[in-house]
Amino acid sequence: MRLNLYRVIGFLTMVLLGGLPAYADDIHLCPFNPNTCNANGVIPISSSQTTADVFGPFPIGGLYLAELVPVAGNSGNFNSTTTFWAALGLTLVSPPPTFPTLASAISQEFGATGLMANSFNVTDMFVGAWTMDGQAVSLPANSTGTIFMAFTIRGPGVAAVTSFSSSLVDTGTGTTSVPEPSTGLLSLLGVVGLAGLAFLRKL
Repeated sequence: MRLNLYRVIGFLTMVLLGGLPAYADDIHLCPFNPNTCNANGVIPISSSQTTADVFGPFPIGGLYLAELVPVAGNSGNFNSTTTFWAALGLTLVSPPPTFPTLASAISQEFGATGLMANSFNVTDMFVGAWTMDGQAVSLPANSTGTIFMAFTIRGPGVAAVTSFSSSLVDTGTGTTSVPEPSTGLLSLLGVVGLAGLAFLRKL
Protein backbone atom coordinates (compact mmCIF):
# COMPACT_ATOMS: atom_id res chain seq x y z
CA MET A 1 0.00 0.00 0.00
CA ARG A 2 2.82 2.40 0.93
CA LEU A 3 4.63 1.68 -2.36
CA ASN A 4 1.48 2.51 -4.32
CA LEU A 5 1.07 5.71 -2.32
CA TYR A 6 4.64 6.76 -3.21
CA ARG A 7 3.94 6.02 -6.87
CA VAL A 8 0.80 8.18 -6.78
CA ILE A 9 2.71 11.02 -5.08
CA GLY A 10 5.48 10.76 -7.68
CA PHE A 11 2.98 10.89 -10.51
CA LEU A 12 1.18 13.87 -8.99
CA THR A 13 4.49 15.70 -8.57
CA MET A 14 5.25 15.24 -12.27
CA VAL A 15 1.77 16.43 -13.23
CA LEU A 16 2.02 19.50 -11.04
CA LEU A 17 5.47 20.36 -12.34
CA GLY A 18 4.19 19.89 -15.88
CA GLY A 19 1.46 22.41 -15.12
CA LEU A 20 3.97 25.13 -14.32
CA PRO A 21 4.63 27.71 -17.04
CA ALA A 22 7.36 26.64 -19.45
CA TYR A 23 8.51 27.97 -22.77
CA ALA A 24 7.55 25.81 -25.72
CA ASP A 25 8.71 28.15 -28.43
CA ASP A 26 12.07 28.91 -30.01
CA ILE A 27 11.97 32.69 -29.86
CA HIS A 28 10.37 35.28 -27.60
CA LEU A 29 8.93 38.71 -28.41
CA CYS A 30 9.09 40.60 -25.12
CA PRO A 31 7.97 44.12 -24.20
CA PHE A 32 11.19 45.05 -22.38
CA ASN A 33 13.36 42.07 -21.39
CA PRO A 34 13.08 38.27 -21.04
CA ASN A 35 11.72 38.63 -17.51
CA THR A 36 8.54 40.24 -18.87
CA CYS A 37 7.77 37.25 -21.08
CA ASN A 38 5.62 34.53 -19.57
CA ALA A 39 4.00 31.26 -20.54
CA ASN A 40 0.49 32.10 -19.37
CA GLY A 41 -0.79 33.59 -22.61
CA VAL A 42 -0.42 36.49 -24.97
CA ILE A 43 1.40 39.41 -23.29
CA PRO A 44 -0.64 42.60 -22.86
CA ILE A 45 0.83 45.94 -23.95
CA SER A 46 -0.64 49.41 -24.28
CA SER A 47 -0.98 51.41 -27.48
CA SER A 48 1.95 53.56 -26.36
CA GLN A 49 4.33 50.59 -26.62
CA THR A 50 6.54 51.28 -29.65
CA THR A 51 9.40 48.81 -29.24
CA ALA A 52 9.97 45.21 -28.19
CA ASP A 53 12.92 42.83 -27.96
CA VAL A 54 13.40 39.45 -29.62
CA PHE A 55 15.21 36.78 -27.62
CA GLY A 56 16.16 33.24 -28.57
CA PRO A 57 18.95 30.67 -28.64
CA PHE A 58 19.48 30.74 -32.40
CA PRO A 59 19.72 34.35 -33.62
CA ILE A 60 20.15 33.51 -37.30
CA GLY A 61 18.09 34.08 -40.43
CA GLY A 62 15.79 36.90 -41.46
CA LEU A 63 13.65 38.36 -38.70
CA TYR A 64 10.00 39.27 -39.38
CA LEU A 65 7.18 40.80 -37.36
CA ALA A 66 3.61 39.62 -38.02
CA GLU A 67 0.64 41.83 -37.20
CA LEU A 68 -2.80 40.25 -36.61
CA VAL A 69 -5.70 42.72 -36.61
CA PRO A 70 -9.01 41.17 -35.42
CA VAL A 71 -12.03 41.21 -37.72
CA ALA A 72 -15.58 40.52 -36.53
CA GLY A 73 -16.58 38.71 -39.73
CA ASN A 74 -14.82 36.13 -41.88
CA SER A 75 -13.36 38.69 -44.30
CA GLY A 76 -9.86 38.71 -42.78
CA ASN A 77 -7.17 36.98 -44.83
CA PHE A 78 -6.47 34.62 -41.89
CA ASN A 79 -9.85 32.89 -41.67
CA SER A 80 -11.57 29.52 -41.50
CA THR A 81 -10.34 28.55 -44.97
CA THR A 82 -6.86 30.12 -45.03
CA THR A 83 -3.95 29.29 -42.75
CA PHE A 84 -1.78 31.90 -41.07
CA TRP A 85 1.20 31.16 -43.31
CA ALA A 86 -0.86 31.14 -46.50
CA ALA A 87 -2.32 34.52 -45.50
CA LEU A 88 1.24 35.85 -45.36
CA GLY A 89 1.97 34.39 -48.79
CA LEU A 90 4.65 32.03 -47.51
CA THR A 91 3.99 29.20 -49.92
CA LEU A 92 7.58 27.91 -49.81
CA VAL A 93 7.22 26.62 -46.26
CA SER A 94 7.29 22.83 -46.43
CA PRO A 95 5.89 21.27 -44.41
CA PRO A 96 3.95 24.33 -43.25
CA PRO A 97 3.84 24.84 -39.47
CA THR A 98 0.40 24.23 -38.00
CA PHE A 99 0.84 27.00 -35.41
CA PRO A 100 -0.74 29.44 -34.99
CA THR A 101 -4.24 28.13 -35.61
CA LEU A 102 -7.24 30.40 -36.05
CA ALA A 103 -8.93 28.88 -32.99
CA SER A 104 -5.96 29.65 -30.75
CA ALA A 105 -5.70 33.21 -32.09
CA ILE A 106 -9.42 33.80 -31.46
CA SER A 107 -9.12 32.36 -27.94
CA GLN A 108 -6.10 34.48 -27.05
CA GLU A 109 -7.73 37.61 -28.47
CA PHE A 110 -10.93 37.15 -26.49
CA GLY A 111 -9.12 36.24 -23.27
CA ALA A 112 -6.84 39.27 -23.39
CA THR A 113 -9.13 41.96 -24.79
CA GLY A 114 -12.70 40.64 -24.72
CA LEU A 115 -12.95 41.18 -28.48
CA MET A 116 -14.73 38.41 -30.38
CA ALA A 117 -12.88 37.94 -33.65
CA ASN A 118 -13.89 35.51 -36.38
CA SER A 119 -10.84 36.19 -38.53
CA PHE A 120 -7.75 38.40 -38.69
CA ASN A 121 -6.09 40.62 -41.25
CA VAL A 122 -2.50 39.42 -41.15
CA THR A 123 0.49 41.31 -42.53
CA ASP A 124 4.20 41.02 -41.93
CA MET A 125 7.19 43.29 -42.11
CA PHE A 126 10.84 42.43 -42.59
CA VAL A 127 12.81 43.65 -39.59
CA GLY A 128 16.21 42.66 -40.96
CA ALA A 129 18.83 40.04 -40.29
CA TRP A 130 18.59 38.67 -36.77
CA THR A 131 22.05 39.50 -35.50
CA MET A 132 21.79 39.36 -31.72
CA ASP A 133 19.89 37.84 -28.82
CA GLY A 134 17.75 40.64 -27.43
CA GLN A 135 17.46 42.53 -30.70
CA ALA A 136 15.18 45.57 -30.56
CA VAL A 137 12.30 45.85 -33.04
CA SER A 138 9.93 48.74 -33.68
CA LEU A 139 6.21 48.05 -33.38
CA PRO A 140 4.06 49.74 -36.03
CA ALA A 141 1.15 51.96 -35.01
CA ASN A 142 -1.79 49.73 -34.19
CA SER A 143 -5.28 49.59 -32.75
CA THR A 144 -6.60 47.82 -29.67
CA GLY A 145 -6.69 44.06 -30.21
CA THR A 146 -3.69 43.89 -32.56
CA ILE A 147 -1.50 40.84 -31.88
CA PHE A 148 2.22 40.90 -32.70
CA MET A 149 4.23 37.74 -33.36
CA ALA A 150 7.83 37.32 -34.48
CA PHE A 151 9.22 34.66 -36.79
CA THR A 152 12.41 33.91 -38.67
CA ILE A 153 12.96 32.56 -42.15
CA ARG A 154 16.06 30.63 -43.09
CA GLY A 155 16.28 29.38 -46.65
CA PRO A 156 12.83 28.57 -48.04
CA GLY A 157 11.07 27.95 -44.74
CA VAL A 158 10.12 29.28 -41.33
CA ALA A 159 12.86 28.50 -38.83
CA ALA A 160 11.16 29.68 -35.63
CA VAL A 161 8.02 31.46 -34.48
CA THR A 162 6.89 32.90 -31.16
CA SER A 163 4.14 31.08 -29.31
CA PHE A 164 1.28 33.17 -27.97
CA SER A 165 2.99 33.10 -24.57
CA SER A 166 5.81 35.09 -26.17
CA SER A 167 3.68 37.33 -28.39
CA LEU A 168 2.13 40.71 -27.68
CA VAL A 169 -1.41 42.09 -27.83
CA ASP A 170 -2.45 45.72 -27.62
CA THR A 171 -5.12 45.80 -24.92
CA GLY A 172 -5.02 49.56 -24.50
CA THR A 173 -4.56 48.82 -20.79
CA GLY A 174 -2.47 46.31 -18.87
CA THR A 175 -4.85 43.42 -18.41
CA THR A 176 -3.77 39.98 -17.31
CA SER A 177 -2.83 37.42 -19.95
CA VAL A 178 -4.96 34.36 -20.60
CA PRO A 179 -3.55 30.89 -19.82
CA GLU A 180 -2.60 28.63 -22.71
CA PRO A 181 -4.92 25.62 -23.00
CA SER A 182 -2.11 23.11 -22.24
CA THR A 183 -1.12 24.92 -19.04
CA GLY A 184 -4.72 25.01 -17.84
CA LEU A 185 -5.24 21.32 -18.64
CA LEU A 186 -2.14 20.22 -16.76
CA SER A 187 -3.09 22.35 -13.78
CA LEU A 188 -6.57 20.77 -13.80
CA LEU A 189 -4.99 17.30 -13.88
CA GLY A 190 -2.89 18.27 -10.89
CA VAL A 191 -5.98 19.29 -8.91
CA VAL A 192 -7.77 16.06 -9.87
CA GLY A 193 -4.70 14.11 -8.81
CA LEU A 194 -4.60 15.80 -5.43
CA ALA A 195 -8.27 14.99 -4.92
CA GLY A 196 -7.49 11.37 -5.78
CA LEU A 197 -4.62 11.32 -3.29
CA ALA A 198 -6.90 12.68 -0.56
CA PHE A 199 -9.39 9.91 -1.37
CA LEU A 200 -6.65 7.23 -1.18
CA ARG A 201 -5.51 8.51 2.20
CA LYS A 202 -9.00 7.95 3.58
CA LEU A 203 -8.91 4.28 2.56
